[in-house]
Amino acid sequence: MPEKALGIFKDRLNAKLGASGQLADGQHPARTIDIVITHYYMRPGAARALVGAMAGSDNMQSTVTIHDGKKDTVLGTFTVESKNPSALFTSRGLIEDHADQIVRYVTTGTQ
Repeated sequence: MPEKALGIFKDRLNAKLGASGQLADGQHPARTIDIVITHYYMRPGAARALVGAMAGSDNMQSTVTIHDGKKDTVLGTFTVESKNPSALFTSRGLIEDHADQIVRYVTTGTQ
């Protein structure tokens, strides 16, 4: 995953988790989250504009593991997959939506 895309992803996660009160503010968090991006592909902008869906599909997949604060116990593991087969949405939008799906699960327990 390119640094710019990773920055967009991290910024969105931090903003959404912070707004929901889920970011740790001390040295002893109640839970920790490990996010492993297992697949990342974004079509080049020119391909998206010129041939749209014929250029393939933008997609991103992550495995998220939630641990208790001490990382002794796994509280849950889930996979998030985001796709954009059309040329209508931006890569930034897909990355932000992917982060939003993770935050939604962490904060509500539903995908």
